[in-house]
Amino acid sequence: GLTYGSIYLLLIPFFAFIYQILPYHFYHSSIKYESSIDNDSERILQELRDWEVKNFKRHHGDFFIERDTLRLNGTTFSPKNIVVIKDSIEIQFQFEIMLEGFNNDIERSAFIRFPIETGIESHEVNGNDWAIKPYSFYGDISPFDPEFLFPNDYEYPEERLIIKYPLKLDKRLQAFAYATKGFPSNSSGSFGRMLYFSASTLTTLGLGDIIPISGIARLLVTIESLLGLILIGLFLNSLTFQMNKGKEKSP
Repeated sequence: GLTYGSIYLLLIPFFAFIYQILPYHFYHSSIKYESSIDNDSERILQELRDWEVKNFKRHHGDFFIERDTLRLNGTTFSPKNIVVIKDSIEIQFQFEIMLEGFNNDIERSAFIRFPIETGIESHEVNGNDWAIKPYSFYGDISPFDPEFLFPNDYEYPEERLIIKYPLKLDKRLQAFAYATKGFPSNSSGSFGRMLYFSASTLTTLGLGDIIPISGIARLLVTIESLLGLILIGLFLNSLTFQMNKGKEKSP
């Protein structure tokens, strides 16, 4: 009985591992309601802000740039929200502009949108990998141009807005985008979700919040369910046998 019980329990992490390496074979219908998605979003926004502030200073030589009677404060760059729209990522951000001769800062908001995957290229510079993508800009930051906010040294022959940022950050943005679409295999807590799914499958609960959507995934889920039924039957049969054997020995 102990053997069957041990095998039964070990099957949960075993199948969870197999499900984990099949990233787009399971649809998670409730992922957008999980706190882990909000946590991932906050971490990405903070990382994006840290990168942009450093990038701003590196290219402009200062945290402040002036044009006409306005001063743009690079340290106030603050991404506020990430939204996935079809095959694109849209990021809302805020920053502050100061009018010369006045102490009050003017807070402005704008949006950038760029493709989730499709980019111009990815390359390595000084040991760092970079993602290079075209982007669209929405918002009024006059008299400054979008290039002032997202400066880069990449030369592209066409007249397009180009953003260059760390490839690691791009991978996190892609993982977040696919997680919001129901495929969180590369987001935080992924193995825990598959462990939960494996347990509910082995016990034949079938809660329905994670759904196999490919032939191989359905086959694996079916095999796990059948193994669960067989093993629990063998376990109960062995337990009954041991109990009856004990009764026979008793005077």
